Amino acid sequence: MQNGAVGYFAGFMADKLIKSLMLASSADSQAYADNILGNLSKERGRIKLCLRAIAQGKGILFQLVGGDCHIGAVAISAPGKKASALALPGHREDGLALQLAEKLSEALDCPIAVSAGIHFTSISEAEIAIVRELADELASAFIATYHKPKKPASGLAEA
Repeated sequence: MQNGAVGYFAGFMADKLIKSLMLASSADSQAYADNILGNLSKERGRIKLCLRAIAQGKGILFQLVGGDCHIGAVAISAPGKKASALALPGHREDGLALQLAEKLSEALDCPIAVSAGIHFTSISEAEIAIVRELADELASAFIATYHKPKKPASGLAEA
């Protein structure tokens, strides 16, 4: 990807995330709340991760956070397409965000964006493995419980 394209993509993703988060504090907070599809969390020892799913048109925005919450990386994926990820300088969540975006888009058959921000002070290699395991378990739990809206059969009117 050219530098200009990377900058455009990063700006576009940041703008989408900011607009999504701004809804929570606006007069439309009820509409935002209605779009929340799930809030899941898992913990092991001092490692606790939370995964929030928010409907965004035909896609779903996931926020994966743990420890000192922040935006470290974003990834976007659509079924059958090459996924992309970007990380802020000094952040390493891009691989995890990318892995989750790919898994979720294929399983849910829709566009997916994942924002990941995880920071635990003095995290060990064993705890990093736990972060990866918990994130995968959260994604699997969402996939298992999510009921995609059904489309009416062709030629039939909606009730």
